[in-house]
Amino acid sequence: MRSSEFEVPEHLKHRMRKAFLAQLEPNTVDVFELELFDWYLKEAEAVLTNMLASEQEEVRRQMAQDVENVNDSGIIAAEYYTKRIRYSHVIYLTSLLETCLERACSVLSHAIGEENVPFDLGELSGEQRTKKRKFLERYGHLDLSKGRSWPNKELQPTLTDGLKN
Repeated sequence: MRSSEFEVPEHLKHRMRKAFLAQLEPNTVDVFELELFDWYLKEAEAVLTNMLASEQEEVRRQMAQDVENVNDSGIIAAEYYTKRIRYSHVIYLTSLLETCLERACSVLSHAIGEENVPFDLGELSGEQRTKKRKFLERYGHLDLSKGRSWPNKELQPTLTDGLKN
């Protein structure tokens, strides 16, 4: 039994929705975490650069002294270490993306109301990132096409972009 006296007027519905969306945290990534990673990345690159430069200097020193068998094993080790460290960066960023997608799905579920979502994220088939992408595209109306990248943060859509209608 619906009574018009208990219904929210249309002009207030829009304002209430706007106020609700303004209260949502649009960033699903911890900015402090990204700042720390950026600092870590710069520090790691400086260490790697110095390590490689030190090994190259040692090889040059040996060559200047006309050493018969120049020992360049330090360069090989430094290059290997550099490669492994950079791989770990990729793994970390992938993990951060997983966390970001998980948070975005959770925020979206709460924003549209879990009772309004006909299926749970876990009911979707496919790989984890694909399931989360499908969920966000379907219910958040976000375009997270494969291969798409955002050249800078200002162009990156936030969760609430898809909710503003």
